[in-house]
Amino acid sequence: MVILISGTINYQIVPYLRDVGVSPAVAAGALSVSSLIGSLGNPFWGWLADIFSPRRLALLTLSISGAAVALFVVVPEGRLSVGVVVLYGTLAGGLNILGHMMIAQYFGRSSFGAITGLMGPFQTGALGLGPTLGALLYRITGGYRSIYLFGVLSYILALGCILAARQPTRKS
Repeated sequence: MVILISGTINYQIVPYLRDVGVSPAVAAGALSVSSLIGSLGNPFWGWLADIFSPRRLALLTLSISGAAVALFVVVPEGRLSVGVVVLYGTLAGGLNILGHMMIAQYFGRSSFGAITGLMGPFQTGALGLGPTLGALLYRITGGYRSIYLFGVLSYILALGCILAARQPTRKS
């Protein structure tokens, strides 16, 4: 679900920034900086997950990422939108690594490869579906608001899924 949200939002960021008056270079730069900070933050998220529960960090990060997406709805001005893009990418970048940390913690290293291998096609499909979904939402509604509302609702749903997930217990 997080990858679907990411694909839906990230592929609409540059057109969104262009529509709110940001130059092409600044719009592309904002997405690049956002993605770079998000990816460079992975060691930080891994380090935090060694100290704190990956599940709790995921809950926190999902909540803050959803709030950052909500800012797209209420911050229509160009320069502020660039800051929201960077904030969103910085936070959302940690969700993938935290999900993998939860899988490893819940099911162990011996099952990690099989689980992530099984998830791979679904993640790739979600990433491919995201841009199309964003484009359809834009075309149907004529604006980006529906994309960001979809993102907020999806983060809330993902939050509910993580809240419902419990570490399996091993049968003796």
